[in-house]
Amino acid sequence: MGLLVPVSVMAAPPSVGSVSISPDPAYTDTPLTATPSEDWYDEDGDPEGYVWRWQKYSTGISDWEDIADQTDNTLDSLYFIAGDQIKVICTPFDGVESGVDVEATITISNSLPTITGVTIAPDPASTASTLKATPQGWYDADGDLEGYVWRWQKYNTGILDWEDIADETDNTLDSSNFVLNDQIKVICTPFDGTDEGVPVEAVIVISVLDYSGSIDVKPGSDENPINLGSNGVIAVVIYTTDGFDATTVDVSTVKFGPSEAAPVHYAYEDVDEDGDTDLVLHFRTQEAGISAYDTSVTLTGETDSGTAFTGTDTIKIVPSKAKESVQGNEDAPGQNKEPGESATGKAIGKESAPGQNKEPGESATGKGKNK
Repeated sequence: MGLLVPVSVMAAPPSVGSVSISPDPAYTDTPLTATPSEDWYDEDGDPEGYVWRWQKYSTGISDWEDIADQTDNTLDSLYFIAGDQIKVICTPFDGVESGVDVEATITISNSLPTITGVTIAPDPASTASTLKATPQGWYDADGDLEGYVWRWQKYNTGILDWEDIADETDNTLDSSNFVLNDQIKVICTPFDGTDEGVPVEAVIVISVLDYSGSIDVKPGSDENPINLGSNGVIAVVIYTTDGFDATTVDVSTVKFGPSEAAPVHYAYEDVDEDGDTDLVLHFRTQEAGISAYDTSVTLTGETDSGTAFTGTDTIKIVPSKAKESVQGNEDAPGQNKEPGESATGKAIGKESAPGQNKEPGESATGKGKNK
């Protein structure tokens, strides 16, 4: 009988072809997952198994460093930021023997910033408004600082398309860039210093005519004194000009002062003696809502065709004890008149109303301001 000699059979190491990292591209708000290829092989038929290591490239030492305690096939996003290079090392292991490592690397991409919207103010906007765009809902997964790229456009009815307004690259747009009924668009693109996100837009129509230069509070006075203790009325003239016909104003829409007082009386007269008919309105002082701190007052309204307009004039608040001496010339149109009284007194715009619509240094007779 022959001699039997025991022979040791060595366990064959397992192998795997490759490993991949997902998602790709990867961002700072998503964990990484490593997946070995589907070609595991073990000659002994041992069950599939792996040993995992994650590393991050250190620019300080120009080499890879292990990420401590990360020994499975996932890596949480708290371990990296945008721009980091991440490596996974996958070692096939059958419980006894380790095979040859396979590796994969990925660079963490910059997350694009997002916003939820943008608004334009004021709304409604007038021909004298400075438009201001305000973005809303900034979000950047990387925590990058908020930033924006701005474009303003105006709709060109000639070509039926939007055109950029040249050199307007911040979040404001002054009134020199538009006229009544223009359509204005702002395009706001979130920018984190590296990449731009998806732009959002807002559109506004310039729907209000600013008519401040041709609305005159207390005609006949340069300072436009207002006595808050007066129980009388305040006269306001809307002048007719080449671009605006005061006779087309829908008086029922006119409001005056912070409390939006309605007129208690109105009349049509050529106040500035230019051959055009102007509109004279009277508002009760106590209904206007003017305060002791106000230095201007605003009138709003619409024309018969629905065009909205607004106008502001300066005022000077005077003590009630000076009512009779500073409220204005009693001969000026409508000064301290009650509803039902003639608005003319000594006729509006006539030479019998000395100083009517005059600028300092002008003669008290002849044609006055707006001439």
